Amino acid sequence: QELVDAKDYNGALRLLEGLYNPDKLTEYEQGNVLNYIGFIYYNMDNMPAAIRTYEKLLAIPSLEQQMAKQVTFTLAQLYMVMEQYPKALTTLDKWFTMEPNPAPEPFILRSQILYNLNRFAEMVKPIETAMEIAQNRGTPVKEDWWGLLNYAYFSQENYVKVRDIQKILLQTWPKKRYWKSLAGAYTELGEDEK
Repeated sequence: QELVDAKDYNGALRLLEGLYNPDKLTEYEQGNVLNYIGFIYYNMDNMPAAIRTYEKLLAIPSLEQQMAKQVTFTLAQLYMVMEQYPKALTTLDKWFTMEPNPAPEPFILRSQILYNLNRFAEMVKPIETAMEIAQNRGTPVKEDWWGLLNYAYFSQENYVKVRDIQKILLQTWPKKRYWKSLAGAYTELGEDEK
């Protein structure tokens, strides 16, 4: 911890790799050491090594459920960063089976993965679910969520939904580009006067 706080990641890594010995550590101890090694690789921006470490961690048979859930979500994010979108989606879907009460953000992550897989029609449900959860929890729905939803409907040529979303964006975050997008939606709907 002291080495990590001092940003001496290589020193911390050497120390942890010296500690990691499956023959001498319980599975619980192995899990903690691997979790820390993965965290250090992540902080060093060595995503492939972080992924390999977290995959090894998840292979521990008696891994504590909370750690398994946390590491599964982290892996989904890392796969996304590394543009391994099918793996990211599979891993995130596995995480959803482990988390009984997900926050809005994992649903947005799912829609972003679907976007990268060109599965635009499937993006709508997770975004709308995220918005519903946020509203139920009294937290704000973010501007970029609306933008993502707008793109999902635009890609399906659902200009009625695009128009409605542009009105929300314009009222909540007034910007020039939303005026132009709203005008474009009206044009697509044959409502040129509007």
